[in-house]
Amino acid sequence: MHLNELASLIRTLVDDYEKLIDQGKILKSLHDKEQVDSFISEASKLLDSSTRILPEAKLVVSTHSLGDAIVKHISVYYRMLKLISIRYIVDLLEEALPVYQGMPEVLSELQRLLAGFKKLEDTL
Repeated sequence: MHLNELASLIRTLVDDYEKLIDQGKILKSLHDKEQVDSFISEASKLLDSSTRILPEAKLVVSTHSLGDAIVKHISVYYRMLKLISIRYIVDLLEEALPVYQGMPEVLSELQRLLAGFKKLEDTL
């Protein structure tokens, strides 16, 4: 993947995580099935994108010179996602689990997402 393309993709990930975090903040008090389903759908897409893009970003950060401005941007976005955004999503999902104990299908999806984001976090 070309560095410019990777920089654009990882910047989009940052924006998408910000939107998902905003959605997730109300998850633990939300009982509107449609909004919960929307969160689950967006989180699933974001997890898939992250699993494709972030390992590539990790490789670029570890093998390229940080003197290159594009690599520096990729590095900043990568660290922000790794250290803040993904961790925040994991925390939001963990806090939401008790709220959805009475909704097995939602609980199952949230647990799947939690496991996926934790695995992603561990591989970065």
